[in-house]
Amino acid sequence: METVATGTPAATIYTPEALSLLIGVVGADRVLFGTERPGSGFAFEDLKPVIEKLPGLDEKQLQGIFEGNARSLYARAF
Repeated sequence: METVATGTPAATIYTPEALSLLIGVVGADRVLFGTERPGSGFAFEDLKPVIEKLPGLDEKQLQGIFEGNARSLYARAF
């Protein structure tokens, strides 16, 4: 069984540099995109465009981050 780390403070990953570091360390296949306040209107909370612009991520990796990795992790829910 693989270990799943949770609870990373969202404030630590608001920058492209921090997001790139996270993905570089754990791999795109272990990153899940989530939000608790969609459409809040604050630009710094809209991370989807930031993630989409990160260098080195292909469409498969982006699809994983935004949906596929969660579906794999929580397979029983889908």
